[in-house]
Amino acid sequence: MKVPHWQLALGAALFTGGVAVGLRLQRPADPTQAEPGVRPRYDRDGALFQPLAQGRRASGKPDIVLISVDTLRTDVLGAYGDTRGLTPFLDSLAAQGTVFERAYASSSWTVPTVATMVTGLYAHQHGVDRGAFQSSGVHSQPPLPEELVLLPERLRGLGYRTLGVTTNAHLAGELGYQQGFDSYVNAGFEDAAFIDATVRDWAPMMAKGDQPVFLWMHYFDPHDPYTRREPYFTELESRTLTGTAMAAPREQRTEKAKELSKMLGKALKDDIGRFEDPDELLLLQNLYGAEVRYTDEWIRRTLNMLELSPDTLIVFTADHGEEFMDHAGLGHRRSLHNELMQVPFIVVRAGDIPAGQRVSQPIATVDLLSTIVEVAGGDRVAQSGGASGRSVAPLWRGEALPALPALSTTQKGGLLQESVVVGDHKLIRRNEAPLVQLFDVVNDIHERTDLAPAQPERVKELLATLDGLLKENRREGATGSVEVTDPATLEQLRAMGYIDDDDGYGH
Repeated sequence: MKVPHWQLALGAALFTGGVAVGLRLQRPADPTQAEPGVRPRYDRDGALFQPLAQGRRASGKPDIVLISVDTLRTDVLGAYGDTRGLTPFLDSLAAQGTVFERAYASSSWTVPTVATMVTGLYAHQHGVDRGAFQSSGVHSQPPLPEELVLLPERLRGLGYRTLGVTTNAHLAGELGYQQGFDSYVNAGFEDAAFIDATVRDWAPMMAKGDQPVFLWMHYFDPHDPYTRREPYFTELESRTLTGTAMAAPREQRTEKAKELSKMLGKALKDDIGRFEDPDELLLLQNLYGAEVRYTDEWIRRTLNMLELSPDTLIVFTADHGEEFMDHAGLGHRRSLHNELMQVPFIVVRAGDIPAGQRVSQPIATVDLLSTIVEVAGGDRVAQSGGASGRSVAPLWRGEALPALPALSTTQKGGLLQESVVVGDHKLIRRNEAPLVQLFDVVNDIHERTDLAPAQPERVKELLATLDGLLKENRREGATGSVEVTDPATLEQLRAMGYIDDDDGYGH
């Protein structure tokens, strides 16, 4: 568990209701702690896909599993170049399907970017672009507008049974995320074990009948505060420590890790100066890396338990990344640089999606809804109505698809930042201490060299593109909120950084 069970009280007070929306207090054991003499049911090297007894669904429609992970940097996956072995299962999954090398999130924090994933609209179009909890009266972010047709609603209209389990309170049913789900469970800020327990309850139902199934699982684990996951943390430390750090007593680093594991989001960032020390930063990165490894293991166990048909479409992505002093900061929301904005996007389906293929053309998470709906049998043209994204399925089928700009925005208090990716270049604009930057995000993926001074015409062109996108179907901020008044809950939210007393925006 990342935090005490205050989140359960928060869920009960704020987010109950909807369609089969609930909370669960019981967790299964840690996957790394098997009972003595008892062999785990699912072998590490066991086959992921197992043909259903009846083969493909009689409907002809594939089951669909959407996996999204909170706060997951693309560059921690082996499929995207990492060499530390943090994601062995996800890397094996990627080898069975197609990897999109350049997928961009619509924002650098959860509230607007997940809303984009389920609506197919940018933040300025769906209107859910404000902070999580406002300190003036303290309200949650506004709910998803009821008139929008969400991904599960579209799939249910195509004959799907729809199931969702999420472990982030920002995705609570009361905030509109239960729309279109036959069963939806949100647990506040829980860990991956909760998702496994919930899906195990659903597994018998998913395996029966001719009705195709859509399952969405959203994992929270890589988000701060980091839990010291063993044995993964110790393994990372042993393989990554510098000479200076190795010289320090092991107990000293263990105590520091315990200290950092207890620090909530805002406290961690308030102590940012200590992470200018490379060894201190490495300690934090290893805590994060162990969380990633822990999440990978739970995803493996849950998917193997389901014994999916080879015909199943699996889509894996993240809502945004995480910064570790890449641009002088920690966490997320504070910028629109690649460590936050470039997310993994992996698709797998036997017989339709080529194994081992990589696509370099840029796409965006705003495309996720239209892509899934097309594979589910929705008309490629008709289903795109009311969505800004488009299906990227033609790209994995070797068909031509014109590249489109990828728009991203983030706002914290009065600071508004906007960016657009066109081809190899990204333009970033911010309104406070006004600044416009231009980067070659293919040859300078870490965005170290600002090309704006040397390429004013390119800047002018991309600014026009950015402003044009921001004018399309703009919606004023969504209305309505849920008030939070319990003092203990408010204090926990403030400690985590979900209440910002200075500007009224959480993150």
